[in-house]
Amino acid sequence: MGNQSKEVMKDLKREIAHDFDDYNKRLIKNLKKETPVGKTKKAQQGWKNKYNNEIGKKSKYNLVENKVPYIGVLDAGSSSQKPRGIVGPALKQTKQGK
Repeated sequence: MGNQSKEVMKDLKREIAHDFDDYNKRLIKNLKKETPVGKTKKAQQGWKNKYNNEIGKKSKYNLVENKVPYIGVLDAGSSSQKPRGIVGPALKQTKQGK
Protein backbone atom coordinates (compact mmCIF):
# COMPACT_ATOMS: atom_id res chain seq x y z
CA MET A 1 0.00 0.00 0.00
CA GLY A 2 1.42 3.38 -0.97
CA ASN A 3 1.77 6.38 1.29
CA GLN A 4 -1.34 8.02 -0.17
CA SER A 5 -3.40 4.86 0.49
CA LYS A 6 -2.12 4.73 4.08
CA GLU A 7 -3.15 8.34 4.62
CA VAL A 8 -6.60 7.66 3.17
CA MET A 9 -7.03 4.67 5.52
CA LYS A 10 -5.84 6.73 8.47
CA ASP A 11 -8.32 9.50 7.63
CA LEU A 12 -11.10 6.97 7.17
CA LYS A 13 -10.41 5.34 10.55
CA ARG A 14 -10.37 8.77 12.19
CA GLU A 15 -13.72 9.67 10.60
CA ILE A 16 -15.29 6.36 11.60
CA ALA A 17 -13.99 6.77 15.16
CA HIS A 18 -15.51 10.26 15.29
CA ASP A 19 -18.88 8.99 14.02
CA PHE A 20 -18.76 6.06 16.44
CA ASP A 21 -17.98 8.44 19.31
CA ASP A 22 -20.97 10.62 18.38
CA TYR A 23 -23.20 7.53 18.23
CA ASN A 24 -21.97 6.39 21.64
CA LYS A 25 -22.61 9.78 23.23
CA ARG A 26 -26.19 9.74 21.90
CA LEU A 27 -26.61 6.17 23.16
CA ILE A 28 -25.52 7.10 26.68
CA LYS A 29 -27.82 10.14 26.65
CA ASN A 30 -30.73 7.92 25.58
CA LEU A 31 -29.89 5.21 28.12
CA LYS A 32 -29.96 7.80 30.89
CA LYS A 33 -33.23 9.21 29.57
CA GLU A 34 -34.82 5.73 29.45
CA THR A 35 -33.61 4.69 32.90
CA PRO A 36 -36.26 4.94 35.62
CA VAL A 37 -35.41 7.58 38.19
CA GLY A 38 -35.54 6.67 41.86
CA LYS A 39 -34.69 8.73 44.91
CA THR A 40 -30.95 8.15 44.60
CA LYS A 41 -30.73 8.31 40.76
CA LYS A 42 -27.99 5.66 41.00
CA ALA A 43 -29.26 3.59 38.06
CA GLN A 44 -29.41 6.65 35.82
CA GLN A 45 -26.00 7.91 36.94
CA GLY A 46 -24.49 4.43 36.56
CA TRP A 47 -24.17 4.65 32.76
CA LYS A 48 -20.50 5.08 31.81
CA ASN A 49 -18.83 5.61 28.46
CA LYS A 50 -16.35 2.78 27.82
CA TYR A 51 -15.53 3.58 24.20
CA ASN A 52 -11.92 4.69 23.80
CA ASN A 53 -11.78 5.71 20.11
CA GLU A 54 -10.10 2.47 19.04
CA ILE A 55 -11.26 1.34 15.63
CA GLY A 56 -9.93 -1.79 13.98
CA LYS A 57 -7.88 -2.99 16.94
CA LYS A 58 -10.31 -5.66 18.17
CA SER A 59 -13.44 -7.36 16.99
CA LYS A 60 -15.53 -6.45 20.04
CA TYR A 61 -15.98 -3.04 21.62
CA ASN A 62 -17.45 -2.20 24.99
CA LEU A 63 -19.43 0.97 24.42
CA VAL A 64 -21.14 1.48 27.75
CA GLU A 65 -21.53 -0.13 31.13
CA ASN A 66 -23.72 0.19 34.17
CA LYS A 67 -22.52 -1.65 37.26
CA VAL A 68 -25.59 -0.88 39.36
CA PRO A 69 -26.61 -4.36 40.61
CA TYR A 70 -30.30 -4.01 39.73
CA ILE A 71 -29.92 -2.47 36.24
CA GLY A 72 -30.84 -5.81 34.61
CA VAL A 73 -34.09 -5.96 36.53
CA LEU A 74 -34.94 -2.43 35.45
CA ASP A 75 -34.04 -3.27 31.85
CA ALA A 76 -36.39 -6.25 32.04
CA GLY A 77 -39.25 -3.78 32.61
CA SER A 78 -39.78 -4.07 36.36
CA SER A 79 -40.40 -0.34 36.77
CA SER A 80 -43.80 1.17 36.11
CA GLN A 81 -41.92 4.25 34.85
CA LYS A 82 -40.30 2.30 32.01
CA PRO A 83 -42.16 -1.02 31.52
CA ARG A 84 -40.53 -1.51 28.11
CA GLY A 85 -37.08 -1.55 29.67
CA ILE A 86 -34.07 0.63 28.95
CA VAL A 87 -31.68 -0.70 26.33
CA GLY A 88 -34.17 -1.54 23.57
CA PRO A 89 -35.86 1.87 23.54
CA ALA A 90 -32.52 3.68 23.90
CA LEU A 91 -31.00 1.79 20.96
CA LYS A 92 -34.07 2.49 18.83
CA GLN A 93 -33.86 6.22 19.55
CA THR A 94 -30.11 6.28 18.90
CA LYS A 95 -30.49 4.45 15.57
CA GLN A 96 -33.09 7.04 14.57
CA GLY A 97 -30.52 9.78 15.16
CA LYS A 98 -32.17 11.12 18.29
